[in-house]
Amino acid sequence: MQVGDSDLVSAVVTKLGTRLVCFVVAKDKSTITRWRNGQSAVPDESSKRLRLVYQIFRLLEGSESDHTIRAWFIGMNPQLDDDSPLETIEAGRYKDALIAARAFLAGG
Repeated sequence: MQVGDSDLVSAVVTKLGTRLVCFVVAKDKSTITRWRNGQSAVPDESSKRLRLVYQIFRLLEGSESDHTIRAWFIGMNPQLDDDSPLETIEAGRYKDALIAARAFLAGG
């Protein structure tokens, strides 16, 4: 199922909050609001970041609470050299973030 940009932004904002979405895509709140309302298109790089966050959230939500997943996204992660998964995604290290999510899911 393909999720449209405004639905994607809404879903990620609902799960993580506007402030963290602003951080991961390096944009301000008004930009996020325009994307969420469908008033402007989400640039490709921002869309890629948001889709990865959404994918990881969906991967983890089967076994973890939203609160735990949010804490995982912002917490220091030894598998990511003590960067948080959101910092890793913001830096463009998408594969590393996904590997860390799978390790968290596996209990490692």
